[in-house]
Amino acid sequence: MQNKNTHQLDQRIKTLENRFAEMGYSMDAVTQSSQKHSTSLSAQADSEVNLTTALCVSTLDPWKKGRVRFYSPLYHNPKTWVNQLPFANPISNMGGFDDSGCVWVPPAGSMICLLFEQGLRGKALYIGTTWYRNRGPAGQRNWNFNIDEHYKVYEGHRKGYHIGPNDGSQVYPQWNTENYNGIDVTSKEDTTASTAEENQRKETYPNIYGFKTPEKHMMKMVDGDPKCCRRWKRLEILSSTGNWMIMKDDHLHPAGQWASTKTQCSKGKSSWFTEQPGSGDESDCGQLKAVGSGTVTTQFGIPTAAGILCDGGEDGTECSEDGGNVCGNPYAKHINEDRPYRGPGTPQNNSAELGQSGIQFLSLSGHSFVMDDHVEQPDGKIEWEKSIADFSFGCTDKFYGKMMLKSATGHLIELGDSETPAKVRAPFKEESHFNRAPANIPHNGIKLLTACGNRLQLNDHTINEEGLAGKNRGIALESTSRHHIWMVDEQNEQSPQVRKEGGTPVNKSKKAFVQIRSGYGLEIHMGDDNDQQETQKQYIQILAPQKDNKQRGPHIERFQERPTGPGQIFLRAGGDYIVSTYDNQFSIIGEPDENPSDKIEYITRNKIVFAEETYFNKNARTIIFADEFIALLANYDCDGPDGPTPCVYPVIVGKCPRPCPLFPHMIHWTQDSMSERVFASAGDDCPSV
Repeated sequence: MQNKNTHQLDQRIKTLENRFAEMGYSMDAVTQSSQKHSTSLSAQADSEVNLTTALCVSTLDPWKKGRVRFYSPLYHNPKTWVNQLPFANPISNMGGFDDSGCVWVPPAGSMICLLFEQGLRGKALYIGTTWYRNRGPAGQRNWNFNIDEHYKVYEGHRKGYHIGPNDGSQVYPQWNTENYNGIDVTSKEDTTASTAEENQRKETYPNIYGFKTPEKHMMKMVDGDPKCCRRWKRLEILSSTGNWMIMKDDHLHPAGQWASTKTQCSKGKSSWFTEQPGSGDESDCGQLKAVGSGTVTTQFGIPTAAGILCDGGEDGTECSEDGGNVCGNPYAKHINEDRPYRGPGTPQNNSAELGQSGIQFLSLSGHSFVMDDHVEQPDGKIEWEKSIADFSFGCTDKFYGKMMLKSATGHLIELGDSETPAKVRAPFKEESHFNRAPANIPHNGIKLLTACGNRLQLNDHTINEEGLAGKNRGIALESTSRHHIWMVDEQNEQSPQVRKEGGTPVNKSKKAFVQIRSGYGLEIHMGDDNDQQETQKQYIQILAPQKDNKQRGPHIERFQERPTGPGQIFLRAGGDYIVSTYDNQFSIIGEPDENPSDKIEYITRNKIVFAEETYFNKNARTIIFADEFIALLANYDCDGPDGPTPCVYPVIVGKCPRPCPLFPHMIHWTQDSMSERVFASAGDDCPSV
């Protein structure tokens, strides 16, 4: 019961408040009445029932409601002070309440359209603005009224036009020449009858929507030229000083083709399509057909408007006047819109680079974020119905899309979805690997690249539908001095799901290797040759190339595996090979019981062994064979010219008859003699035999 009574009381209070408001007791009315002494209005007729135009002369509104003061020679004396002129209240077709709606206060100097509530001139309402043709060059305004706010805020910033007067006098709508595909009728270019006739033939239906503020913030929604099959369809957002975003729907023409021919954009053929305008009838725009394969502008190694469309039909898309220059729109109106296409003027100078459909962000200094939907051969019309269909990968079903983040000075992060191998130099040669050059070759994977050239690439290169890894599959790391780390998965039997995430690493490659190489060429190579599951020819190799020592060659140490039999450790020294230990050194050759093995030494000159104490050689049998002589020497018993020396004598041997017996135990000594090939030392007290 109490809640019901409270609700009824609230309703009565609101009713009384509304009655007071109707009687003129609102706070607005009270405050306005207190200010009437400082505001005098010019004498006006009692009523006005027609829509009329007037000059907006001031936007300062103490009530902060979007009201403007206006001047009309029909109602006001041109000598009237600005603060004595009446206000007009705004009407918005996107109005609201409670901090909602659309605010667009026309700048001082604009022409507003007025209505009057119940015909009362004291209750003016403006419903928008209209453009008049010319306000006169700067300093020579033809308003017949001094609009001080315009001079203070806007004067001196009203230039920058490609077309028509560039003296601050233009009052045409934004994009008007581009929107209608023709120059201003008052422009100097339109002076002859033949020129006027040609311009009229080229004119198209308006297809650009959006807004631009006096300080050149812009939202530009381009539905595309209907006479050219919706060519250049896009949505652009540009800040006053040049920060830019584009959502590009035209998949047949590269970004920048709509920019002015007067800019410093790059030039070059950009399309493989014929250049005949359509009739303006949408039905005339069928699918495009290839007409040639001349020189085309490429981005990342791919034609910007890759040429062949699937179904044939009459061509009506290429209507540019300059044969397809990247900056080829003679009707582009204002210079401030050219910045994304000419770049920020830095040494790096990042600019618009969408060859087909996609999204790009570009900051004032040139930081760039690109989402590119590139396919090898695009298909379909440039029409809104594409939004309700699945994305088309083109006639050949090959995708070249990428996402790219590039800094103003050239640092790069790129996520590339190229589905064909890059056409670069052989990847495993001495000088290159993983798209070594150039840096912007398309790839499938992730690329990080600094402006100096430090590079990291994670590449998913796949060469067939079965998911076999290509020669660029793997990870490559390169420093600016060309130090490399390569992890290569060529011919690995692994891939993600079709055009989506979900790949699981497996070791089934046939040509995998890991390689670490310095910029000079010092190298560690681990080759999983032939198989990563079973032992085949896998090896580890360490290489010091000694590139300038042509006589001695490289140092090489190689550990080679084999599936059966002995593997191999190979050591080659391109110079001295020195082993030095603090403690003992042991060499064990073979396994005594299961695999006794040999040690073979081949020495091209001398072998010298120094043992400070004992040289012990124990074996089942010893064979010493020398081409010239054998010397067995011990101690220093004789005096030589340079000091003590061993006393050397021929060895007494028993000589057997020729031919010698076949078996050692069959001894038939015939005589004793001194050997001419074996010598031994003896002391002076050696006993006689």
